[in-house]
Amino acid sequence: MRVPFALAPALLLVLTAGCIDTQLSAAATKLAVNPELLDFGIVAVGGESTGTLSVSSVGVGSLTVVSLTVAGNDAEAFVIDTTAEGAQLPKGESVDVTIGFRPEDVGAFEADLTVQSDANTGEDAVVVHLRGLAGAPSLVVYPSAVDFGLVPLGADVFATVSVQSLGSVSATITDAQVSGDAGFYLVALTTPAEVEAGATVQLSVGFGPVDSEGQTGALKLTTDDPDLPLVVVPLAANACLGEGAVDVDGDGVAACAGDCNDADDTVFPGENEVADGQDNDCDGTTDEDTEAGDDDGDGYSENGGDCNDGDGAVSPDAAETLDGVDDDCDGAVDDGTDGYDDDGDGFTENGGDCDDAAGSTSPGSEETADGVDNDCDGSVDEGTSAGDDDGDGYDEAAGDCDDSASTTSPAGTERANGVDDDCDGTVDEGTAAYDDDSDGYTENGGDCNDANDDIGPHELETVGDGVDNDCDGSAQ
Repeated sequence: MRVPFALAPALLLVLTAGCIDTQLSAAATKLAVNPELLDFGIVAVGGESTGTLSVSSVGVGSLTVVSLTVAGNDAEAFVIDTTAEGAQLPKGESVDVTIGFRPEDVGAFEADLTVQSDANTGEDAVVVHLRGLAGAPSLVVYPSAVDFGLVPLGADVFATVSVQSLGSVSATITDAQVSGDAGFYLVALTTPAEVEAGATVQLSVGFGPVDSEGQTGALKLTTDDPDLPLVVVPLAANACLGEGAVDVDGDGVAACAGDCNDADDTVFPGENEVADGQDNDCDGTTDEDTEAGDDDGDGYSENGGDCNDGDGAVSPDAAETLDGVDDDCDGAVDDGTDGYDDDGDGFTENGGDCDDAAGSTSPGSEETADGVDNDCDGSVDEGTSAGDDDGDGYDEAAGDCDDSASTTSPAGTERANGVDDDCDGTVDEGTAAYDDDSDGYTENGGDCNDANDDIGPHELETVGDGVDNDCDGSAQ
């Protein structure tokens, strides 16, 4: 049938509205849970841990929580508060579901919680995974026995008993008591006392003798450790001469007989001392006569670098002295003293080395022009171009042309001696022995005017010039 055009818009509106309503219905209600995995961690057997699951209506309409069910091999370990079943949740509202984990055995537990509402039943139901671990308390108590040794009247001594939790969950000391002869007592401990997993609780047991007779007793601990429900720690005191003496570590010597550590069978009077940081022979000194002991009391052992642990004056901190001994334990004898060749040149200070820090300076060294007394004779640079060997104030480097003669230097006075006295490169200049005008004659050779090369014994007399040209004593 054809629909009249006038009716078509109305019919289209009806059809469209029907389609939208179907889509809204599909999205009207929607369930969400948080978290999707609930982990209860580690719980002691017989204990309980609780968790909370939030169930929410996150669609555009309301919903009803239909059921909360747990399934799986370990379902009995998880307890669900089902009071939320039947709860109606308007849009945006939520309800909390409390879940308990109550393990009865040690191990790992897992189960699945299925949450169904009127919006998601059957295969659309939401599944939350539940898991948890169960552990049992596990304790160790040490020492296994306590011997207070000989205790004088009027004195009180104390011993420590440690209770350590080795399990994955905390343990509890439910009761602690001391029994036996008078004199033994437990220092204040409030029970029940919890021992956290991996932690240690220390108990202090005291003894104050009422007489000098041997006395025995026991510390009794009640715990929730299924393998150690009752711990008995024997106590003894003043009992070394009787049958009640307690040798805790089994080394043949009880504490009251002088064992200074009755928890270690390598420590007792008469034992050989070894380098272990303990007083093995119970003589009051640790590691004596071993490489770890400071036998001479200088603060160093052989292990600490003392090269003579029998001499308190020898150690890495000692000052080296001239005594033929390696006082500072550096491997060198008398180093840094006047009797040691510090620079390895074969001479010590005592042997004449004037600088024992320089290998180029010693009585056997060659003098060089370096401003240093290389041969240690008290003179600097002698015999070199830098030394003023003749003491005239000039060395070769300063222009002295003969450093063996003090009359010869740049400051010397030229004399008629065949020597360049003033070191200017010319011999006897300015004296009667030098031909100053280079005419072949000196004053000593008859030149009566050695400043004029036209006057000399070789020249002819010029008549009438009033000059003795030929130096014969006459101007005629």
